[in-house]
Amino acid sequence: MTSPSALHTPGWRTWTVWIVGVAAYVVAITNRTSLSSVGVDAAIRFDADASALSMFAVIQLAVYGSLQVPVGLILDRLGARPVIAAGMVLMATGQLVMAFADAVGIGILARVLIGAGDAAVFPSVLRVIATWFPAQRSPLLVQLTGIIGQLGQIVAVVPLAALLHATSWSVAFGSLAGLTVLFAVLTFAVIRNRPPERRDDPLDTA
Repeated sequence: MTSPSALHTPGWRTWTVWIVGVAAYVVAITNRTSLSSVGVDAAIRFDADASALSMFAVIQLAVYGSLQVPVGLILDRLGARPVIAAGMVLMATGQLVMAFADAVGIGILARVLIGAGDAAVFPSVLRVIATWFPAQRSPLLVQLTGIIGQLGQIVAVVPLAALLHATSWSVAFGSLAGLTVLFAVLTFAVIRNRPPERRDDPLDTA
């Protein structure tokens, strides 16, 4: 028997859900790489050498990796909509902490929050693809999601760094926190766990 997802022809709503998910992933990559893109400024801000600053990346990566399995289990239970929105909220909180951090310990706490939020985003977008699109489209869309998401590195390197140098550390990271909050609201408003024709599925919490 053909599965419901195989019969589903993507319409404008399906593409809108995916586009919002991909845009959220771009923001997640921006959050992930934001500190490394302003490394010199971070060294001055925290009065830290390269080895101390490397802890930010190592700890964030450890948090990200350790949460992949728990995030998958939560996705199975709650679906993509609340998980991706919660991830954006965690990252926004982390960036707000980073905006006012002036000690290495507080900065590490900020990166822990960012790593935890980041861990929720990409798996959620993959779940959106799996539930909203026919199976034969999934490989291409997964690849496109990964490629487009890397635009977040450009956002971190160019606009964020420019904003920091034009204003201040707090303004730059506070602005990134605000952008991430905006995407938390947007993802929760637009993304649904499943297409309308599958709303009666008992796993759908949309």
